[in-house]
Amino acid sequence: MRILGISCAHDSNVCIMEDGKIILHIEKERLTRKRYDTGSMDEFMPAILENAGISIDDIDLVAASVPVWNDMPTTGIASGGTYTHAMGYGMGEIQICGKTLPCYQIAHHLGHMALAFYLSPFDEADVLSIDGGGNFTFGLLCNAGNHGFKLLADLKEQNLGWFWNALAARIFGSMDAAGKVMGLAPYGKPRFVDLLYSTYSHQVDGITFLKMPEFPDHTKPVSFAGIGISEAPGRITADEEDMAYSLQELTNRMAVDLLQKYTSNESRSRNLCLSGGVALNCVMNEHIRKSGLYQNLYVPSAPNDGGLSMGFALYVWHVLLSNPKTIAHWSPYRGLYHGAAEVEQAVDAARKAGLVVEHIPGEEDQNKAVSRLLQQQYIVGIHRGKSESGPRALGHRSIVADPRNPLMKDIINAKVKFREAFRPFAPSVLIEEAGEYLDFTGRSPYMSFAPVCRPRAWAVMAATLHVDGSARLQTVDPDNNPDFYKLIRQFFIDTGVPAVLNTSLNTRGEPINETPLHSLDTLLKSDLDALLIDNYLITKPQHHEI
Repeated sequence: MRILGISCAHDSNVCIMEDGKIILHIEKERLTRKRYDTGSMDEFMPAILENAGISIDDIDLVAASVPVWNDMPTTGIASGGTYTHAMGYGMGEIQICGKTLPCYQIAHHLGHMALAFYLSPFDEADVLSIDGGGNFTFGLLCNAGNHGFKLLADLKEQNLGWFWNALAARIFGSMDAAGKVMGLAPYGKPRFVDLLYSTYSHQVDGITFLKMPEFPDHTKPVSFAGIGISEAPGRITADEEDMAYSLQELTNRMAVDLLQKYTSNESRSRNLCLSGGVALNCVMNEHIRKSGLYQNLYVPSAPNDGGLSMGFALYVWHVLLSNPKTIAHWSPYRGLYHGAAEVEQAVDAARKAGLVVEHIPGEEDQNKAVSRLLQQQYIVGIHRGKSESGPRALGHRSIVADPRNPLMKDIINAKVKFREAFRPFAPSVLIEEAGEYLDFTGRSPYMSFAPVCRPRAWAVMAATLHVDGSARLQTVDPDNNPDFYKLIRQFFIDTGVPAVLNTSLNTRGEPINETPLHSLDTLLKSDLDALLIDNYLITKPQHHEI
């Protein structure tokens, strides 16, 4: 059976599921090159289906959701299947690519929770979903297992997501810049915690919630209690830094508090899955991990709305069609297939642009060449195979560099990414070595946690450590990403450093690259020194020293 998953609001995306396995997932932004792109993907659907080797005639049913914003153009034209509460679903039809298909409509947060739970390694878990809101609520807390999802709490009073939207707009002029707020927070102090509590908090059943009375209006300057309205978004003062810190502190506290209050020591699962846009907050996730409430935590690679099409399809397959959960390995590399012709097109364009192109057929030789460049302090783009699902580059569309050089952070921010100087980078670390350098055990394959670094980390990965001594860790293992693991392993053999600096292969304001030509464009317009596209190493003439 093949299911087409569709999500149509911001971060529009589609997926194709075949007999319970996601075989393709792509966000609209990767195709249009417009960050967080919204609405219909109808114009891309024939090509996406063809890329998966099928047509619309091979699709059996569609999994989607009633739009949160009714004026948003949708992929296909759906009818029927409406629902009336946050745990609801319905059955209707959809007209798409010239065909009418049965269509299940799934409530927003059920999609978030299904994505996290059914891709997790757990057979049962508590599941927490929090975001800026969707279909009747700002979040849900459930227990998941063979019984499906049992509601523990409807978090309609806890709209933390709005606060991150509002503060992002207040500081950076965009409600989508919550990640920047998280990166800025360690530079501040908790000066506004009490003010936020007194201005926005209220209690329900003995639990303190934070609720903003109105959705932030991105069309006009945004006011934020304590720091007012910014006349020049992007000019960061101590007030902005302190508010970012204070909001992060409140988020940490409230996440742990609601988990404690809505679960008991007797009923609480050993496992927790996190989803929704707020689950991208790796500092909050780490705070939950360190609380000791749960033994095991899992966050999918795309917990935000960009992964919802997969969540809807998973909910239909497992809950509505009653297929059992399989505890299987999940790989996030589910983008479009770009074959030899597209790679050759980029290689020809590189030659015409005067770049040096070397064909290196063997993976081991490729990794040795990249390792040599990194040791020479060159900054290298990695474009291999299918792209990652989610907003963080995980080795298939990455920029890598030597993590030992403390100047590398400023160089890449200024000359490659063209972004704010405070923005941190991730250390991608061989999983078996991570515990030696960071206060962390287990797996963090999707940069979901920000543990504190041990003193020895400063000598070998200074460029990836944040100002507060934490790092947004990616553990890399041979099962989850064998290509990236072998590359880092080669650098470890050559240098004794089991990590590389890792950031997304793009420049400021762009989504992560999808095609070989996208990645070549990044090489040409930035101070990136070299680019590995599958079996080709492309370098700038003045940097050709391997």
